[in-house]
Amino acid sequence: MSVFLWLFLSSIFAFSLSPGFYNGQNLQYASWDEVAKEIQSGDILVLGETHYQWPVSDFQVHILESLRSLGNKVHVGMEFLDFTKQPLVDALQDGVLSEKDFEKQAWEGGDFEFYRRQILFPQKGLGERLVALNAPRALTRFVARHGLEKLPDSLRSLLPPNFELGNEKYFERFRKAMSHGIGEEGLRRYFAAQSIWDDTMAYRASEFLNSVSDGVFVIIVGEFHVAYGGGLPDRLQKRIPHRRIWTMSQLPDNLVMEDYGPSMDYGQRAGWIYVFNLSDPKKQLRKREKGPN
Repeated sequence: MSVFLWLFLSSIFAFSLSPGFYNGQNLQYASWDEVAKEIQSGDILVLGETHYQWPVSDFQVHILESLRSLGNKVHVGMEFLDFTKQPLVDALQDGVLSEKDFEKQAWEGGDFEFYRRQILFPQKGLGERLVALNAPRALTRFVARHGLEKLPDSLRSLLPPNFELGNEKYFERFRKAMSHGIGEEGLRRYFAAQSIWDDTMAYRASEFLNSVSDGVFVIIVGEFHVAYGGGLPDRLQKRIPHRRIWTMSQLPDNLVMEDYGPSMDYGQRAGWIYVFNLSDPKKQLRKREKGPN
């Protein structure tokens, strides 16, 4: 990013960024419906979300619906599903496992209702798939507590092939985010676990994409995995360099303004920025939508 652009963006940081959809390079208003027309079959769209917010959930569903309305098959990959649970995911799509049992046996996130529509969106009859992407918690929990070097073979076998730690800039951001005192050694262990999440999701995405001939693959993950490219987008680019990757950060409207725009240290946060109203009453007061059991 040029110094001129950075100075220009700095000059607008004193003003509030209203809820809406923005170009991540210059923070100009944009239209998602126009962007959607540029996304083609074979592309990957990585949605870096702020977890458990109804405006975020609603916009994700709008994204999925608009991509399908343009004639695309839409596959969905989820961070909150570990890849060893793919048989349960397939059973859900096949209609032989109830939503209630799926939530109990496979779901590893918080309130399932924020993601229920996204999980049920892919239609097998249309050739669409739901994909479990993340590493098993037993693996990442062990690494965070004991380190990579002490991994037993039973867990080491779960690592993605050619696994590598994240780059130095990603580690620098991770250090800043981990404000509680865990010490340098603990920080390195937790970063190894973070890197396993990223690279496992990238590897599982690459394996899935190698098995299908068409469709847009929408990946829903926490925003830190997406911001500034150092996490999941970099891993995807390395494992499947021939694929076009789009990124979007979904952020609340209460951040410091400079958090939305490009950084002198880390570059552009994401290709597109969706800013939502954190005070939106739907995030707390919306009734839970109950589906069939």
